[in-house]
Amino acid sequence: MSSREFKRRVQDILSEISFIEQSIEGLSFEIFIEDEQALRAILYSLAVIGEAVGSVSYLSRKVALPTRLQNRT
Repeated sequence: MSSREFKRRVQDILSEISFIEQSIEGLSFEIFIEDEQALRAILYSLAVIGEAVGSVSYLSRKVALPTRLQNRT
């Protein structure tokens, strides 16, 4: 896999995080859990993030990472 694919997956993660932040801004927990549409949207975003993280984990073994990002736990 190419470093381009790696960058795309990381961008997917960041985009979904941004979506989640915007979606829950100003919502209390009580209102959030009552709003099925918002809840489903967030769950979907978390699934997308999970898939992308799995790909990044796999791709990070295939792509030369900058030294500062290697061996991080």
